Amino acid sequence: MENNNNKKITKKDLILMFFRSMPLEWTWNFVRQQHMGFSFALIPILKKLYGDNKEKLKKALTTHLEFFNTTQAVSTFIMGVTVALEEEKANKGEEDYTTIRSVKTALMGPLAGIGDAVVMVTLRTIATSIAAGFCLKGSIIGPILFLLVFNIPHYIIRYVGTFLGYNMGINVLKKANETGIMTSINYAIAIVGLMVIGGMTADYVSINVGFNIGAAENPITIQNILDSIMPKIAPLGITLLIYYLLGKHISINWLLIGIILIGILGAFFGVLI
Repeated sequence: MENNNNKKITKKDLILMFFRSMPLEWTWNFVRQQHMGFSFALIPILKKLYGDNKEKLKKALTTHLEFFNTTQAVSTFIMGVTVALEEEKANKGEEDYTTIRSVKTALMGPLAGIGDAVVMVTLRTIATSIAAGFCLKGSIIGPILFLLVFNIPHYIIRYVGTFLGYNMGINVLKKANETGIMTSINYAIAIVGLMVIGGMTADYVSINVGFNIGAAENPITIQNILDSIMPKIAPLGITLLIYYLLGKHISINWLLIGIILIGILGAFFGVLI
């Protein structure tokens, strides 16, 4: 049955939801992960939509306390879509939550993949690479730059996603997949990420082979031979070896212990300098 008392979500409501989304992972757990943070962000809007009916409000809160997990940066987009669906459902007087559950479940995985690639991999790697040089020199500018380079775009994405999700809803992903733009975005992100990681490998992975061969008066340095083949070939080789071992499910703890032991023994016997 139609509800004549239409309740409209305002920009102020969405801004409040954006700020309440900040502690999304403060109550993260292994059972339902971000469910409490998601529900907390929506509480004022749900009260506005169902405050006159405690049973409906209880059902809405219980529904959004079900399992939820995605990248924080894109979580507000899903919240915006959810709010749009809740608003429509409340004004139509509907009771069924099947559609909202399905939409949330359908969006969590794909958006997490995009969010991880854009924010947690590419953006964080770029921020780290920019800040690392200053940090190695002991400059306070390093951590400040990291916080600015990482967080400013991050929160812009979250803020824009709040309104994008509400205004465009689930149609935005459908259109993006139909035009093929999502594939292009993922491809571009992969290229940028590999470029940044490659640059960091060359700059911050340092291996110098100190072993020499030949006469003592005119020895041939192994490091010079490696550099003549390709500069930074040793750091590249070690990085690829670690990547290969990770692919074989070797524990990162054992790899770290191995790197430390090889470094100590190599330096002790003069193989590495």
